[in-house]
Formats: sequence, structure tokens, C-alpha cells
Amino acid sequence: MFLTPSDFIGKYELHTGMFDQVKLQDYIDKYEKRYLIELFGATLYDEFISDLDANFYPQSPNFIQIFEPFHQNVNLYQLLISEGILEMLKGFVYFEYSKDLMNVMTPFGNVKQKSENSTLVSTLNSMIFTRYNEAVRTYKSIRDFILLNSTLPVGQAVEFVINNAGSLYLSNSNVQLNQIGLVDVASLNSIGTGYTTTTGVTTIGGNGVGLILDIVDDGSGGVLSFTIVNGGSGYAQGDIVTIDAGNQDATITIDEVINTIVGSGCTINFVANNIGGCSATTLTAAGTGYIDSIDVATTGGTGTGLTVDVIEDGSGGVASIIIKESGLNYTIGDPIIIQSGNNDATFTIDAVTNGEVTEITIFEGGTNYSIGDTFIVNGGNNDSNVSISYIGKGSFGAYNGVDKIFAYWL
Repeated sequence: MFLTPSDFIGKYELHTGMFDQVKLQDYIDKYEKRYLIELFGATLYDEFISDLDANFYPQSPNFIQIFEPFHQNVNLYQLLISEGILEMLKGFVYFEYSKDLMNVMTPFGNVKQKSENSTLVSTLNSMIFTRYNEAVRTYKSIRDFILLNSTLPVGQAVEFVINNAGSLYLSNSNVQLNQIGLVDVASLNSIGTGYTTTTGVTTIGGNGVGLILDIVDDGSGGVLSFTIVNGGSGYAQGDIVTIDAGNQDATITIDEVINTIVGSGCTINFVANNIGGCSATTLTAAGTGYIDSIDVATTGGTGTGLTVDVIEDGSGGVASIIIKESGLNYTIGDPIIIQSGNNDATFTIDAVTNGEVTEITIFEGGTNYSIGDTFIVNGGNNDSNVSISYIGKGSFGAYNGVDKIFAYWL
């Protein structure tokens, strides 16, 4: 799973001939699993294995912390030093494989090998136990770290999916997320005065933004009833919101919201398309004097910063272009000149981007989230909608591994 015969080089070098490689792989398959189960205990081992990605690397912060090498002061005269799980496994597999090389099964039974040109070293001088004890040191450090951090939180946001890319966003980092808090049920609190039947009425107040209503008046300037057109985001049960029309004195109480989230503390980095960035073009004139070129500047249109890669048609004209940098603030239909050759190749802009969120990475994972928790990304038009698709594992409180002792001597 983690190791292959090719990993046993340098200080872990083993004889790996054609037949030995198959044998070594058998040892890897057996002892990787056994030592990891002993390290974690059955429950935490299963959780660890379920957290691995396609490259057999953990995804959750708790497991990443113990998978990689670490060093940490615990208290006076106690220091944890881990070489990482991969180094630990190399040491244990090296030990199990090497000790068995001392014996060979023959038709006459199990025999001890003897060399004609060298003398077998005693265990005192054998690297077998040195490698084993190095692995035990890392094993003990990981085990102690788990025991000392049994209350480490889980449920960190690890991965998001973008449900709605939104608009008018600028790439940003360490951005807080708004809970969806979508208003599902609300009741009229005060009918107010000066209102008339109107659609698409905005609201003021509460913890959220974006609640929009259609209202029906009672014939005397009060609000008779309303319909939620857009539930907005970030609202909380019990919020009192003012209907932003009439004399601004009709209020409603929010009775139920969708998707109340328990977790907290997550912030993200996100990448957004340029606002007015060129995303599609039509070549209108091939021009003359052009050659294959990359990152060629352009002029014209309402924006700036658009560059293209040019593919020449064999006669000095432009056969096609590839957008290199999309630029900013362009408009559909803008005529653009390619600044190369004789400056006479042109194209028009057919489509532009509008600040859509395209990529999300975690800045702070927070704690206690659930898969499916959904948020609004702050910024732009506050209309990008994202959900957590993977949360952190590593419930160290479920640890039930075993201790290991050093082999014969330190």
C-alpha cells in the first residue's frame, strides 16, 4: 500500500533479485498492515485507511500531522521525535525480512545459511535491530502524540464543491463564509403603514442578507400577506426583519431557516475569473507579417491586459489564437488588434467572464462541520454558493493501539 521493493535503498538496502522482489512485496503487504493496526488499534486504523486519497496520502489534518515527520517538546526531559510513518514502516519491514533471511527451508528442513567468504555478525553488530529500534522510536512518538492529543477536534472542512460560481468576485484569501441561513418560514409581526401590493421587495435587518418578498396590502396601507421570493442567506431563527417599502414599519419574524451549521472557524482562499475577462473570440482578419508567438499584447476594446498566443497560417497570417491572459473590463463585441506582425490581424470578443469563483482551498479548516454544510462566499454579489464535500477524520479518542518495546537494547 505505502511501500514498494524499490523503497529499500540506502540505509534500508536489501538484496532484491528477481525472486527476492516478489518475496519482499509479500513481507510489505503483510507487515505494513499488521504494524499499523498495532499502532492505531482496529477502529482508528480503519478510520486512517478510509482517509487515504488515491495516492495513499491522508486527507485529514490530524492524520497528516502524524503521517509526516514531527518533533515536539512534551514536558521537561521528554521530547517526541517521529521520522514519519513511511520511515517507521521501512524499519519494521526491513527487520521482519532480514531476520528471516538467516534461515532457508530445504528438503531436509529449516537450515541456517553459511557463507564461505564472510562471517555472520552477531546480533550485537547487526543492523536488523538498529533499524527495528529506530522504527520503535517513531512508533512510540506517534503513539504518545495520539495519547496526549486525544481531544483534538475532527470535522475540519477539508474539501469544498462549488454549487454556484457567483459573480463579481475578486480572488481573495482567508475569507470567512456565511452560513446559508436560508429563510424557509416567516410570520408577519407588524403590518405597518403606507404599503401597496408590490413584488420583489427587499428587507432590512436580521443577521443575514438578501431576503426578498412579494407583498399584498390590506387596502389600508398595511401588509396583509407576503410570499418569500428569495430566502437570502445568513439568517437565524428569531431574526426580526423590516420590509423596505411603505413607511418602513412593517416587520416579519423569521421562524425557520434551512441549514443551520454546528461547525465554526473555517476560512478559505478562492480564485475567481477576471471581471470582464475575455473568454471566447472570433478572428475577423488574418493580417500579415505574423509568426507563431506566445503572450502577444493586444490593443482596442474597453479593457486592458488581454494577451494571446498566435498560430500562423503559413503565409504570415493568423490562423488561430489562444487566450493567454484574459484581461479586465472587456465587453462582448469589442474589436481587438493583435500587436505583432503588421498590426493588422483583428478579432472580436464573443464572451467575457464575470468574476465567477473557480477554485477553493482551505485556509483554516475549523471544527465540527458536516458533509453537505453549505455557505455563501463573502464578496462579489454574495451569490457564490459552496458546500463541504469532505471533513477531517482522526478521532484520537478512539485509540486502542499497543505499546512496543525495544529489541534487546537501545
